[in-house]
Amino acid sequence: MNLELLDPFRRQIPDRVDSTLNLPSALHKAPSKSEQTDPEWKAAFHLAFNRRGTYLAVGHATGTVAVHDFLSRTLSAIYPHQTKEENEEEIKYSNGATSVSWARRSRSLLVGAVGDRQVRLFDTTHPVGPEECCFVTPTNTHDKGDNDDDQDEKPRGRGSLSHSAADKPSIAAFRNPQSDATYAKTVRRVCTKRIKTTTDEIPDAPDQDEGSEGATERFPIVIFELPETIGGSLQIHPKDNTTGLAVLSTGELVVFRTPNNIWRKELVKRDDGAEAVCKVVSLWGGKDDQVTCATFSNVGDRVYLATKSGYLIGLEIGHLLYCMTTTADLIPEAEPIFRRSTSYTAWHMLLSRNGKHILLNCSDGALRLYVTSDCVEDKTDVKPKVFQDIVSKEPFVCCDFSGDGEFIVGGCNGTRDDKYQLFLWNAATGALMDQLTGPLVSLYSVAWHPTRSFIAVATSDGLVDIWGPRMDWTAFAPDFQALPMNCEYVEHEDEFDVTGDDTVKKRCAKEDETSNEIDVTTIEPVPVFASDSEPETEIFTFESKMNNLMF
Repeated sequence: MNLELLDPFRRQIPDRVDSTLNLPSALHKAPSKSEQTDPEWKAAFHLAFNRRGTYLAVGHATGTVAVHDFLSRTLSAIYPHQTKEENEEEIKYSNGATSVSWARRSRSLLVGAVGDRQVRLFDTTHPVGPEECCFVTPTNTHDKGDNDDDQDEKPRGRGSLSHSAADKPSIAAFRNPQSDATYAKTVRRVCTKRIKTTTDEIPDAPDQDEGSEGATERFPIVIFELPETIGGSLQIHPKDNTTGLAVLSTGELVVFRTPNNIWRKELVKRDDGAEAVCKVVSLWGGKDDQVTCATFSNVGDRVYLATKSGYLIGLEIGHLLYCMTTTADLIPEAEPIFRRSTSYTAWHMLLSRNGKHILLNCSDGALRLYVTSDCVEDKTDVKPKVFQDIVSKEPFVCCDFSGDGEFIVGGCNGTRDDKYQLFLWNAATGALMDQLTGPLVSLYSVAWHPTRSFIAVATSDGLVDIWGPRMDWTAFAPDFQALPMNCEYVEHEDEFDVTGDDTVKKRCAKEDETSNEIDVTTIEPVPVFASDSEPETEIFTFESKMNNLMF
């Protein structure tokens, strides 16, 4: 793991439930009481850490998206499931939020659901976009996990929420920036336009005009519809916060792009009558070769996809994405890089944060790890590493990489008394590091923290379990020994006595030689986030909307 960011006295592998995050039922705003009879009406469907691990976005079955501050375990923003358009018509999302994806600088959030055509693109920097985060305080933190004896005796995260009116923030807690833009609270709907591809050479086209700098109205949410319902992956581009990909229910992989200023609408109509549109381009798939899952590369110039027929394919899309920023009606097709047979259908795909490994969750209940460079070079003698529960062979619901790609976690349900289980492997050796058992709930999604040894688990009762490591006391000293119980230490008479002035002078002289000045003014960037395209000043952070934080 990243040594500069980790606590040296903790393990690298989580082994207990460190805390629990919860979004109260009152903040879900369920449409009707009849839907609340379902025990999973507010289940947490999907999790996503932002790039720095400071915020955790949770998509719920009600369509509500909650953003939690991971450091303080508090609620930073709530995006409700019911929103209004400019014509005051309400939009409801019956399939919940099954996919949540952060932009690189945490300035936008892409949300969608399997079975829906509508895709929501949130502007997290909008001052009045999220609703007020009221009466939510940090959740319960305990040192015992499910493997301890008394975990099931306590309700999960119930006694840890404060509903006091003193904790409700005021409207003044939101920012009130000075700008020429008018801040709207409604939703902007954008039309979708399909762009055809061709194999012929295309002349250069002028760049797309993305609006003037006059008076505008700024919207917190932009909604557009894809050609078909979502059937698989939905991900935002790692570099461009208005570009993304989606796997449709028809087995087609598409990439979409909206203008950079899509959240701003000009108050005065333009002379040419141009309107902002979302461009959609088909990359692969269809009835003959259906795509089941896909992901961007870590840079965003390539796309890796898996087909129903059992193939792993890589596409070069750098030039295609550039042509989507122009006014061209025809753009070149994506260039295939490799095509490798996996022999099994994969329905979930992940790329490590450094881009060196591809992880496939296959239909036979196994996780297969591929080296990206071996696939690109089209090596035929390389076999993937297989990770599987060899006892029950239960299929994995979700999986994820650790921040540095050294470990892999896979979560499954129903293997032990209807309790979910987490399997942790070493990605290099393939050895099973640990097997963790959770409470009596179902698991929907897992996410490993980008820089620390924490794993977030989305469960069917709407709670988010945060698994963390125990304190490693043996790291304090090489000869440190943990005692099974407290004991009284008897000090010898002259054990800590210092005699003679010479001894004291020698000790002081030695301390003066080894002492160095400590620089407390220079701020050095964290190496793990070093990037020439990401200044530290452009990272967005939510303002705290709490009057009182109760720990």
